[in-house]
Formats: sequence, C-alpha cells, structure tokens
Amino acid sequence: MEKAADVWSRAEMIVKVKEPVASEYGSCAKGRPCTRTSISRRTAADKALLERKVTAVAYETIQTDDGQLPLLKR
Repeated sequence: MEKAADVWSRAEMIVKVKEPVASEYGSCAKGRPCTRTSISRRTAADKALLERKVTAVAYETIQTDDGQLPLLKR
C-alpha cells in the first residue's frame, strides 16, 4: 500500500475537500495547485499555503461570467 507522503511527493495537483491539516503543510509545494473548499474564515492552513506560495482554489469562489457558482449546485 502506498503511503500518503509518496502520493503528495508525486502528485501534480492535490484535490482536497477540506484545507490541508497541519501534518500536510510541509507537503504543500509552490507550483503544485491545491484545491480546497471553504475560505470563509482565515485558518492556519491559509497561512501555511500563503507562506509556501501554493496556488489554492476554493470551490465556492469559482464563478461563471454571469456570477453563478456552478460547483455549489446539486
């Protein structure tokens, strides 16, 4: 079975439902996009991603040209 650290080191993009947890901060790398949800409040994860210059996308902020939020629709 593969270890999480192996996946983090090889992945071109990390897709998470929630922000990275403290044990994953060191695995977040500049140039490797990391998607996540919920940027409604500032967290330690936000600070860690900013410090590491990680490109992070919060799903709830993606909008179409007409302002709709397609990733939040059921």
